[in-house]
Amino acid sequence: MVQSFSYQSVHGAYPVFGFPFIEMLVFTAFLPFVADKTWLKTYYLSALTIAGLLLSAAILVTIGVEGESIAKREVYSAYSMEKY
Repeated sequence: MVQSFSYQSVHGAYPVFGFPFIEMLVFTAFLPFVADKTWLKTYYLSALTIAGLLLSAAILVTIGVEGESIAKREVYSAYSMEKY
């Protein structure tokens, strides 16, 4: 029972944790093919930081507008917030 619950929890939560930053892992595969690598690390880390800050801001605004209980129940809570 516990093993199946933990598997279902991880399996269901993977897209939530992986989706915003999985693209960065895919783009990492193309980094060896970049010709000019002088500013590559700076641009990559700054893009990752900005994406993380924007995602955090969107989550905070969603929780602030809808409240914790509604944001927790909605699958696409940002969409439901903009719908009204």
